[in-house]
Amino acid sequence: MDEMVEWEVIPPRSRASVGGPKPMGSVRIAVKGGKAEYVNVPACVTRSLIRHKKSGDMEGLTKDELLSALDRITAICARQRISQLVARRDYSQLETLRRLKEDGFTDDEAQTAVGHAVNIGLVCDKRFADAYIRGKIFSGWGMERIERELAHRGIEARELEGWPYEYLDPDDEYDRAMQVARRKTVREPNAYAKLARFLVNRGFTYAIASSVAKEVLAVAR
Repeated sequence: MDEMVEWEVIPPRSRASVGGPKPMGSVRIAVKGGKAEYVNVPACVTRSLIRHKKSGDMEGLTKDELLSALDRITAICARQRISQLVARRDYSQLETLRRLKEDGFTDDEAQTAVGHAVNIGLVCDKRFADAYIRGKIFSGWGMERIERELAHRGIEARELEGWPYEYLDPDDEYDRAMQVARRKTVREPNAYAKLARFLVNRGFTYAIASSVAKEVLAVAR
């Protein structure tokens, strides 16, 4: 018969650094009088485990039973984390996966949670891309930057149904760049280089950015 184990929660010992991975907590597991083992868990899981520890509903378990309970709690916490994220804005599948892994969930744990979120419609690349594209067009981004930023989020714009013609006419990129440039205040010296670089950074081709910068500055003179 398997022996019951004793366990305790060890919260993260440091705070997360800006842009870095979040500190992990751990669970100390030991048969009474035996050598302890440690299982690393995300900080949000430690908070849930502390509540279970206080309630006493996870006492008197064997090692296998405890590990199975840890898996269930971790899965619940991963799903809850996704719900918190999408409550603020839509996320792509890849973004969601990255955020969970930054929180300390393993690749398998993150993949499972994201798969569940996709199945129930909580995370949807198509919905995310539609809102993202429309927002960035409104902000004055060109096609190249929109495509580049979507790819960084795991979405190939050219594979999206309706891209680009349901959102914009590629033949209008010059006019769109002109509208953006006219709203930009650029002073000497190097006004041309600054304005052209600004337009390229916004996602317009170098050819369009160069022509628009020359035309805007010629009119300004």
